[in-house]
Amino acid sequence: MDKLAAGLLQRLKPLTALYGDDVSTFEWKCREELSSYVSDSLHAMLDTIAGSFPHTHFFSLNRGSDLILLASDRPLALAPGAAELFPDRPDVARDLERAAVRNLADLAILYTAQIPPPDRGALLNTDDNSLMQYRGPLEMLQPQEYQDPSKVTSTPALLQLFYPGRAETEALADLAQAALRREEVALAERFTLLRGERSPDPETAMIQTELDALRRRLALRARVEALLQEAEDGFKARDPAGSLARLEQAEDLGLDGAEQISRAGYLWLNLGRHARAEKRLDEVILLAEPSSHYLYQALAGRGAARFRTNRRAEGMADLAAAKALDPDQPLAYLLLGLALSERGNRDGALREFRSGLAKTPTDERLRRALALTSSPGR
Repeated sequence: MDKLAAGLLQRLKPLTALYGDDVSTFEWKCREELSSYVSDSLHAMLDTIAGSFPHTHFFSLNRGSDLILLASDRPLALAPGAAELFPDRPDVARDLERAAVRNLADLAILYTAQIPPPDRGALLNTDDNSLMQYRGPLEMLQPQEYQDPSKVTSTPALLQLFYPGRAETEALADLAQAALRREEVALAERFTLLRGERSPDPETAMIQTELDALRRRLALRARVEALLQEAEDGFKARDPAGSLARLEQAEDLGLDGAEQISRAGYLWLNLGRHARAEKRLDEVILLAEPSSHYLYQALAGRGAARFRTNRRAEGMADLAAAKALDPDQPLAYLLLGLALSERGNRDGALREFRSGLAKTPTDERLRRALALTSSPGR
């Protein structure tokens, strides 16, 4: 385990910095739903760690699909400066910022619970049985039922670990606001309810109002998501009129976030409404984080839209920027190749498709486009 801990320590540096350098750190990325936390192999893993380290805590990320364990032979406590996220260490602050951790509460809401010591005779993961190696993959094939992480979150342990000596009502307000920022409704409900039980004051009422607004926004987002999916399915089924109707309904309700706006932009592009596509993809470029997948998609799509509206130089510039952002992605090659093919530039289109396949030889879209463009009579 020491070797495993050493290998993972660097990857978890921003988190372990909060607890000092004496913590043995373990990370298992479990690509399963949270309900698999009760599987035999994972139970054995948790018991194995907790049996070796009396102070073992776990954090649940990505709505329960990932798990981080922090384990120590001594009680964990925040290191000096951790509560302020180390203002004198900009490298740590940058790492935490990338994980959307801008204050202590943003990290604290990821905390789930302390792992109790294993029962006597509990099955442990050892070199003799290798449970995680052999049984874990089989359990991933079993049907799983999603459970919300908040159902197993230990609020008292969270407050003791992250807010020792702090007024409970203040800490609960911070946690509720952090949960709202991450759109974790169940966690926000838990912290708001607890704060209301202790202090039913105007601040609690304000948090409740924000929580109600979040519920409405998420419900509307889900409706728009469904309409976009119907629009995409309609286009694939060669029903452009139906696809357009669903897309316009989604637009009327309001798109929320870079993903929905990007999907709408590509639907407009596929439906031949290039000006509408460019407008939406402009928005994505303004919203997207640098080097993000959404930025790549938006640049490639906007380039194709501009190319098709006889703004070749601008379109080529966007597509070149997309390729520079992520040279190994096939989309920019595909879109430019299709645009060139529509303009009768068969050789240029073939060149783009082949260049894309050199990057991603298994991409079926590029293969089909190459085959169609290469066929006689094209």
